[in-house]
Amino acid sequence: MIEQPLVTIVIPVYNGADYLEEAIDSALAQTYPAVEVLVVDDGSNDDGATEAVARRYGTRIRYVRKPNGGVASALNRGIEAMSGQLFSWLSHDDLYLPDKVARQVETMEMFDRPCIVIGDFEQFDENGNHLAVYSPAGWNLIARPLDGPFHALINGCTLLIPRYLFREVGGFATGLPTTQDYELWYRMACVVPFVHCPGVGVRQRIHPMQGSRQQAHLDEAARLYASLIDRTSAATMRAYDGSELRFLWRLRTNLAAYPGALAYADFRIDRLMRNVRVTGVVPDGPDAPARAVRFEACLKTLSPHARVGVMARAGTATGTHIDRLGDFCPAGPWDGPDAVLCFAQEDQPCRATLRSMIGRLIDSDAGIIVPPTQEPDDWPFGGLHMLWSGIATLRDAVREDGAIDRDRLVNRMPAAAADARPVPSDVRKVAHCGEVDADTDAVDTAIANWAGSGPALLLLVDGDSVRGTHHLDHLLGRLAGRVRCLVARTWRDGKGQEWISLQAQHNTDHSGLRLPLPGAGETLRRVADGTGVTRVDVLSTRGMDAIAGTVLPALARPFDVTQLDAPAAVSSPLLRNARRVITFSPDIADRVDAVAGPARASRFVHWVKPMRHVFRPRVWPGEALRVLLLGDAGQRQDARTIAEVASTVAVRCLPIRFHLFGRLNTEGCEDAVVRHEWGNVDRLFTAVCAAAPHVVWLPLREAEAWNHELEFTMELGLPLVAAGLPAVVERCADRPFTSLVPTGSPAEVWLRHLLRFHADDGEGAPAARPLPALPRVPDPPLALDEYLAPTFIGRRDPVTDAPGSCPAALSTTTGAA
Repeated sequence: MIEQPLVTIVIPVYNGADYLEEAIDSALAQTYPAVEVLVVDDGSNDDGATEAVARRYGTRIRYVRKPNGGVASALNRGIEAMSGQLFSWLSHDDLYLPDKVARQVETMEMFDRPCIVIGDFEQFDENGNHLAVYSPAGWNLIARPLDGPFHALINGCTLLIPRYLFREVGGFATGLPTTQDYELWYRMACVVPFVHCPGVGVRQRIHPMQGSRQQAHLDEAARLYASLIDRTSAATMRAYDGSELRFLWRLRTNLAAYPGALAYADFRIDRLMRNVRVTGVVPDGPDAPARAVRFEACLKTLSPHARVGVMARAGTATGTHIDRLGDFCPAGPWDGPDAVLCFAQEDQPCRATLRSMIGRLIDSDAGIIVPPTQEPDDWPFGGLHMLWSGIATLRDAVREDGAIDRDRLVNRMPAAAADARPVPSDVRKVAHCGEVDADTDAVDTAIANWAGSGPALLLLVDGDSVRGTHHLDHLLGRLAGRVRCLVARTWRDGKGQEWISLQAQHNTDHSGLRLPLPGAGETLRRVADGTGVTRVDVLSTRGMDAIAGTVLPALARPFDVTQLDAPAAVSSPLLRNARRVITFSPDIADRVDAVAGPARASRFVHWVKPMRHVFRPRVWPGEALRVLLLGDAGQRQDARTIAEVASTVAVRCLPIRFHLFGRLNTEGCEDAVVRHEWGNVDRLFTAVCAAAPHVVWLPLREAEAWNHELEFTMELGLPLVAAGLPAVVERCADRPFTSLVPTGSPAEVWLRHLLRFHADDGEGAPAARPLPALPRVPDPPLALDEYLAPTFIGRRDPVTDAPGSCPAALSTTTGAA
């Protein structure tokens, strides 16, 4: 009898006592006899509730406890401890159907060569009601395994994976907080195919304690997808879809939810489109030469190889047009499989229309594309037409009598009449979108909608702060399911009027209140009273002067300040009056304590885990190194360093281009600096992704400004060349592809480091080792439960209010930390 392979079901869990028992029971109920159930406790801090559930099963399962490190580290620990030859992942709040493992093992054995088995899954709500079934059926993941990660077809709990694959490609990337699974599926898809096992094997529970998809996750996923595009070779793209251009154009359909990745894909598409051969034709007429010039200028923004000519309308037979077209565009380099022929009549097409129509040609097998609003009566001059494969398409449609067979052309057009897929708008929720002025009725409605059981937390943030916005995204994700949150953002309109936009967390309709400053304090207090707000957290003093003297006194509630950086105005009264000042860095804590006093107990938080993973962009042959410059360097000392290095690059014609998001005097070095406008802070991430930088350069000399630029760099997951300021060293210790050099280094030192990144093939080690860490040992980190504790104590005087413990119910949340 052939011995059956042992399957290890790994269940990672963090504070998951609510659902863990059901998950374990479903794993133990498998009809497949050779199963090992391994529960990995990722440092749960729920007073032993999670451990107690696991311990009840005794020797029927294996229980491993480890320090908290996130779901990726928990899965890696399970892989290290597993005894089986096959790995199966079960989230602690999901369920396996009894035959899941048995059917997948059978599928793997029938395939009889290395593979990963993928199954279907059902989603159900917290009450057990069926929601939907998802299946990769219809996708050829055997021939095209990369479609799995690229088109989001994979639920990790539906997979059955040979253990040896983890030794071959590595484990889960612990530096990625939320996308570590898809990064691994990509690496595995480069080695083995996915084989579909039909039928639902997993039930995925959708419940409030999971929280919602925060912007931090969307940004991380965008950077991951951009990196996966960069890591996919041109040969692989051609093997999948015939050309790099068609592969990327088809892929962008799946990137609508990730504007940053879509922006990077379009960057690559536009560069490839410059090699497409485009011929434009305009009919003869009084203004034909001028229209031809405009048409050619427009086409050349897409491809420098474009050319446009004027064609006379001599004769009435369609065949005459074909003959003249053949004279104008003879066979040869402009009549091949990658040539585009386009006609323009009276209306001048815009670049966006031309680009989208060429994209549709690339994405389809159609020989001709016309705008959906046009029904041409006379080919080829009935409007704007785009013909893929040059004039050969028209020639193939000509009948013996010289007329064009319209049916042949129309049948080759796509069935859908819609134009090219629209580029989605930025998915960030603009704070003042969909809001109403705070009159009495609007306030009463908001209170009724936002009120709930238990206390609530009010978060105040400057809407123009890059760092504040990113921290808010992280914090809301961690607080989901634990406490109700109201978010108040300050912002300034085009007339200089300051406002507060007030919304409840996870408002799907973006509804909220718009409160004018000054004078918003009393209305904000009324909303806080009606919704149960007991605590306020001010996310950084930067940009919050307008609320310091009016809004906070009117609220009459204790407040914390989460100090995200060390601005020059560190003596803000907000710091002196706060109950607690929470910081990210011992360096910042020292500066705050010097002003606010150690009694404020500045503490380093650990619930915001910045992305430690670095996506090393590839420098393609012939490319210049694109260096990202962030922030307002116009008045800082490091502006002189930037200008000197950029000027040297311009004079020496070095392969470096600086992409500036901020202010800088670039006189004398314009050839080396590309300026970018991103509109507002919410679109900065997408705008940076569209510039496709290879590395970030932060030659900072002043500690006051380090954190905004550095934290955004870490969110981008880009390589870094930076000055070794104390706080920078703290945050970047052991970060890969990070070069820290002495503060104030001369231009030649910075150039040497940047040129090393350009010369590297993308797989090597960092150009320089990080500087040694500071000797100061930080205070014990402030845990999330401790951060939330005052919220549940109730409203007290800011001076006498003392930290307390969260109720036991608070500690039974779910999800990996």
